[in-house]
This record gives sequence, structure tokens and C-alpha cells, in this order.
Amino acid sequence: MPENNEIEINFVQHKHRVDVDMSKLTWGDVRKMQTYQAKIASGEMNEGDASEVLTELVSKVTGQNADDLPSTVVQRVVSAMFDGSALNGNSGN
Repeated sequence: MPENNEIEINFVQHKHRVDVDMSKLTWGDVRKMQTYQAKIASGEMNEGDASEVLTELVSKVTGQNADDLPSTVVQRVVSAMFDGSALNGNSGN
């Protein structure tokens, strides 16, 4: 078995551009996200159960299949969707 000093791993993160149109996020979508967030916080639902809805919403606002996007991109889009300023059209950048 090789020793740790014989293994070199180089992690890279390539730039990825995704256009996010928050105007596609409807009030019904926001209410659904808030409901799931409350259920997760109360322990009624785990995050895995909400992932299907979040995947659907990420696909909706990006125009791309969220399952095909890098996980870091999906995480950032989900964070933006939950960020109140993003819902007002600000990217938070």
C-alpha cells in the first residue's frame, strides 16, 4: 500500500458559466421552497426529500438539466434562490 507522501492529488475547479433567470421563479415556487425549508428545520423532512424539488427549480431558472451541472454550481444556484436579495433580482456578487 503506498504511503501518503507517494500520492499527489491536484484539485482544480474550472470556471463554469450558467445564466440564472430568477424571473422564472414564481411565487408558488418560493412558497414551496419556504415550506420545505421549514419542514427540514423542524425535522419533518430530510434534505434528500427536498432535493427533487430543488433540482426541478434549478433546472427551471438555468434552462439546463440540473442533474448535468457541477454540484458546486447547483449549490450556488440553490443558495441564490434562498437568498432574499436574489429573489429581488440581485445576484449577490
